[in-house]
Amino acid sequence: MPIPSLDQLIDQVDKVLPVPSVAMQVIKLLDVPDSSVKDVAEVLSQDQGLTANVLKLANSAYYGMPRRVTLPMEAVALLGFKTVRSIVWSSVMEVLYSKPLVGYKLESGMLWEHSLAAAVIGKYLAKTFKLRDPESFYVSGLLHDVGKLILNIYLPVEFSNIIALVEEGKTFAEAERKILGYDHAQVGGIICDKWQLPEVIVEGVKYHHTPKLGSQSSHITHLANAMALMLGHGTMGVATMAASLDEEILSLYVPSEDQWFDLLEKAEEQVMLALHASKY
Repeated sequence: MPIPSLDQLIDQVDKVLPVPSVAMQVIKLLDVPDSSVKDVAEVLSQDQGLTANVLKLANSAYYGMPRRVTLPMEAVALLGFKTVRSIVWSSVMEVLYSKPLVGYKLESGMLWEHSLAAAVIGKYLAKTFKLRDPESFYVSGLLHDVGKLILNIYLPVEFSNIIALVEEGKTFAEAERKILGYDHAQVGGIICDKWQLPEVIVEGVKYHHTPKLGSQSSHITHLANAMALMLGHGTMGVATMAASLDEEILSLYVPSEDQWFDLLEKAEEQVMLALHASKY
């Protein structure tokens, strides 16, 4: 199977990554400035699974409502548009990430666990460093490896050549670029752009392996990805063995070793809570 050009690859997005129409309608509506809670709730109500997930979070202990929330409109008002966007993307990506990725040697569910961990950590870091719109960092972390879903189709063709470069000391993303002409981060950024996501998310996905080319979004998504791997979420894949942490980027946010270990410990607590919640 020949390796396609980047344009040919992106033309396959809708076929390989089918996002349910209701989910995409909700996502786009959430980014329209004059959308109302009623508008969002009406579209959301057309998908029982999405509605159930939004109501589930609205009724969680975190929000501490004195009575049960049963109406989508009430749940959307309580959670806010940005949190609803995160829930919708989580619902979509849990399905897309559930299959094994043979090209990356990832077993079923591993990419979902890793991506959820990166999402939770990204949001946690954004809050810790008092950055604007932590939910965007959540979505960026959730989608940072979406490019792998398409590259996985073609990776086995050049797998031995990529591994040879990894064995020479290159990261997996560097090996992808050398052999394929592009890497999963670049492809993921283009996919997010095709989905018309905000630039902060597109940038975070596109540059999560080359954070110096981007700004805060790529910095935080890079750190979230590295921390998720260090904590053992989504490991065992061959790409994990050749992952790297940019220490210059790390030093911009975490000045001391003690603070770094404290950050890792607290991030892991957040991830475990999210993983536990996702099973129920």
